[in-house]
Amino acid sequence: DRGRLRRGELKRLSEVMGVSTKRLSRWRKQAAKGWPGPGRPGHPVAAWREALRRVGRVLRKLGWRHGLGTVLGELARQGLDVPTRLVRRALAAWKRRHRQRKQRRIEAARVQVRVLARDAVWSQDAMHLDGRGGDATWGRVVMDRCTREHPALGLSGPPCSEDSVALLERVRVPEGRAPLVLAVDNGSENKGALVRWARAHQVVLLYNQPHTPQHNGAGERSVGELREELGELEGHLDGPVEGAALPLQGPVLELGGGSPEAAELYRERLSRAWWRLDHIWPRPCLGGRTAAEVAALARPAYDRVCRARFYAACCCAKKDAVRGVRRKRARRRAEREAVWCVLEEHGLVIRRRGSAPWPSPKTDRVS
Repeated sequence: DRGRLRRGELKRLSEVMGVSTKRLSRWRKQAAKGWPGPGRPGHPVAAWREALRRVGRVLRKLGWRHGLGTVLGELARQGLDVPTRLVRRALAAWKRRHRQRKQRRIEAARVQVRVLARDAVWSQDAMHLDGRGGDATWGRVVMDRCTREHPALGLSGPPCSEDSVALLERVRVPEGRAPLVLAVDNGSENKGALVRWARAHQVVLLYNQPHTPQHNGAGERSVGELREELGELEGHLDGPVEGAALPLQGPVLELGGGSPEAAELYRERLSRAWWRLDHIWPRPCLGGRTAAEVAALARPAYDRVCRARFYAACCCAKKDAVRGVRRKRARRRAEREAVWCVLEEHGLVIRRRGSAPWPSPKTDRVS
């Protein structure tokens, strides 16, 4: 800024930058003459716009999954000479824009659900823990969508419908708890015996559409949280883990099958992971409270509706929704929408699409 450097400043600056004083002097003279600086000179703005336009045409023609080599080859076949540096930059810009537009479309069409009563909607899922084949050890997860608590966890071999029934009976028999709606995926463990159990106890099974795990997103997220906690308890992350030394026995049921050694090991770890998720984790979606605190305050669903009437309403709504619908995927979509509509009519859930405000839940009125 002063125009001249003090004695010794140029030498100290060269030592800091790791270059010679002669090179610093040359750079200073070049900057005074308007030299742009070290490095390759940039392309003109017109060349960049032309490259952006041509790369965009190639991507719209071939598709958005193609990379630099395919785009360069297509430009060469068209007889267009575009610098590789501009093609790479334009390709990144177009793909970034495509991802942003796709994410905005997903967020605008996403339907979010808020469950208002305990035991109204449960999610069930499975996760592989250890081993292969018949000796594999699997974890079974049951989660309440309203309180985020885990009424039951299980350890078993490869999943089967009898294990699903045994896990749900572990909560129903001693505590008298059973969901009105059970969200499950399309695995074989959610057919057969589970369907008979649900019909006998008037529980509505809410199946995902094929290859759409987002329909049971709460169950998938619960599995991810359990995996994260198991990883911390195994010592993969640095630092002590709160609750890692607690002598507790969580609601983990050993359903048989798999390796006995792995089952014994994971029973303790699952118990500690359950304790941390339900009793230690403060959840923003619950107002900063833990799942156990919300479960102690939440109103159960059977205080609001009669199970028999709700089950009959869901069966009738599903039957009416699929009347005249032939395609399997469309039938599944209609059945899911019918169940959610019945839940909304009974004031058990509220839904919103995109970023719209949450609708006000229906209040009980005395007629």
